[in-house]
Amino acid sequence: MRLGLSLLLSCLGFMVRLSSSSRIRLAGGNDTAGRVEVLLNGEWGTVCDDSWDIQDATVVCRQLGFPAAISSPSKAFFGRGQGLIHLDNVACKGHEKSILDCPRSKNLNCGHSEDAGVVCSLNALIEVRLAGGNDTSGRVEVFLDGQWGTVCDDSWGYNEAIVVCRQLGFPSALEATTNALFGEGHGKIHLNDVDCAGHEKSILQCPRSSNRKCVHAEDAGVVCSLNGKYLVRLANGNETAGRVEIFFNGLWGTVCDDSWDIQDATVVCRMLGFPSAIDATTNASFGKGQGLIHVTNLACNGNESSIMKCPQSTEHKCGHDKDAGAVCLAEFNFSAVRLADGNETAGRVEVFFNGRWGTVCDDSWDIQDAIVVCRQIGFLGALKATSNSFFGESQDDIQFDEVVCKGSEHSIFECRRSNVDPSCGIMEDAGVICSTGNFTVNNGNEIAGRVELYNNVRCGTVCDDNWGINDARVICRQQFGYNSTLSAPRKAAFGEGVRPIHFTSVRCPGHENSLMDCEYKRKSDCMHNEDANVTCSDVGYSKLKSIFKCFHSLGKCACNSFVPLLILTVPLKVAMN
Repeated sequence: MRLGLSLLLSCLGFMVRLSSSSRIRLAGGNDTAGRVEVLLNGEWGTVCDDSWDIQDATVVCRQLGFPAAISSPSKAFFGRGQGLIHLDNVACKGHEKSILDCPRSKNLNCGHSEDAGVVCSLNALIEVRLAGGNDTSGRVEVFLDGQWGTVCDDSWGYNEAIVVCRQLGFPSALEATTNALFGEGHGKIHLNDVDCAGHEKSILQCPRSSNRKCVHAEDAGVVCSLNGKYLVRLANGNETAGRVEIFFNGLWGTVCDDSWDIQDATVVCRMLGFPSAIDATTNASFGKGQGLIHVTNLACNGNESSIMKCPQSTEHKCGHDKDAGAVCLAEFNFSAVRLADGNETAGRVEVFFNGRWGTVCDDSWDIQDAIVVCRQIGFLGALKATSNSFFGESQDDIQFDEVVCKGSEHSIFECRRSNVDPSCGIMEDAGVICSTGNFTVNNGNEIAGRVELYNNVRCGTVCDDNWGINDARVICRQQFGYNSTLSAPRKAAFGEGVRPIHFTSVRCPGHENSLMDCEYKRKSDCMHNEDANVTCSDVGYSKLKSIFKCFHSLGKCACNSFVPLLILTVPLKVAMN
């Protein structure tokens, strides 16, 4: 039995331990650890962490009936208290019967951000400790033969971590770490091949062997739980994909796939350190789990920091044949999506999914989806979302269907989508025409409008002095990928612009890659009733490799808006860092 009489109370949702004399208690933690609070003059108050150390913690723990203290956390580790701060500059020697017997001063300059805490030990002999981490996690070190040493991570697992954490006074463990995650220790490696069942009171009660082959690069560690915090992992897959399992109340369990979708998977993947999710799998695609099914009917919006913050239900009729899974995206890059059978700025959209490339069905495909794809591969925005296999048919499988992006996503994999409808055929491949951001055709339609350009400072128009078909051809063919040009209208045929007039007297032979490669003058006495325009031909897109690359040198875009060809009356704002 523990020394002294203790009473556990539930106070505002926290476990509070009182001493037999009810003059001291622990709050904000658990039965063995928490914020130190003392009763003085009929009122509870906290202790300032100035000069707070293990000797002070030892007195508090013994006063509460524990044989010793493990650590003396500071800086409101167990949360900020309320009311008075009774004690400051406590200076116990360690033998006192009460913290009130120790030298101290009244609080003069402390705030509750400096509330002191303790972690008490259930064992009179401190034979295990954590190093290189913090009060709840670190490298495991044991005291044997009169000296401290580490534990080799051979066979080190969750059962061993549970024993260590409980030995240290924590209710459970979150993780068993290996490969010296908390740094390499020094001195002897005392234990190897530790094999705990999980119910032992001390790691020294577990079967083990002496060290023969380990080095400190294999030092074992633990992450302990104060009150059943949540942890998530992927099981039965690989580092980026697997069955979703969450740790709750000391037990790992699965998630039912009812209502499971890409938004839920995205939250899981971000918890694990990935930028996004590629897929949300169902029907135990990574095998059936065991034990509890913790939650079901998750309804994450994709922005939560933890899956446990999403709306959910714990009541279900699920079996492990409905365990949910996730496939995470390792990083945003060009390799997850590509454009095929077009040029550098336009083509059929293909995604890399489940280990192979495939296409996207054009059901529900629109400009918002195209914007996300274009930005994912490095462009500023999209000019058009194409359908009906505009860039030719693919023989690959159709990977995505009914894609619905908001336009703000970082990746097409973050957008909502459905399973591929068998009725979607090879003539329904989706495509995009991306914008490099330097030019746009305004106030017209998909193939015609007023010419506006970006000159590294702001967007503006072009004066129609000397404007002709060769000038328009550079815009249509080289800038936008159209095969031919129908006309070069003048006199603000598509309406007057409002931004500065950048160029005048443009003279292009017609073979240039960019209007900026042509001869032109910057000074002009033109008015906006002389804005230049183009009418392009949409009979096929050029298969020639585009050599126009301006997005790498744009710097910070100063344009107020970018108006895509497809929706010329609705501005699409573009922001660049």
